[in-house]
Amino acid sequence: MRAAAVVVIVLLAAPAIGGEALSPRATDESELSYARFAEEHDPSHPLFCMYGYFASKTGDHATAHRIFERCAAEAHSGAALVYLSMFYEEGIGAPRDPVKAEALMRQAAEDGYSVAQYNLGAALLKQSGDPATRAEALRWLAAAAAQGDADAAALLEKGGV
Repeated sequence: MRAAAVVVIVLLAAPAIGGEALSPRATDESELSYARFAEEHDPSHPLFCMYGYFASKTGDHATAHRIFERCAAEAHSGAALVYLSMFYEEGIGAPRDPVKAEALMRQAAEDGYSVAQYNLGAALLKQSGDPATRAEALRWLAAAAAQGDADAAALLEKGGV
């Protein structure tokens, strides 16, 4: 019930960004498309970056990339960096690029975004063949845990295993 209320609120608030709701099926450059929205609206608006998620979930990954790139560059959104990182890690809407994926996740972690700190720490633990990489992983997990990330705290409590 609570999730349904949030969805209704978001859907009701969404037109406030541009004066009208967007059609998830409109992926061309029509007035109601995500692509046009990505070009015409201000990424500092609290709902702008959420449209990247909507665009991605409707299969418009190219527009999702444009929205998340603007959110990362202009609104300094850690969440946008994490989404872009995941896109490059999986090759969604762009060629797979693990180096770029890690750089984006690292940027978000260095900016203090706890989700990125946890993700980076957990990923580094998986490749922790050397002590320096393991130590870095544990530092990122500790930073996330210090911000209240329960998953990071639990992983640290288990000794990072």
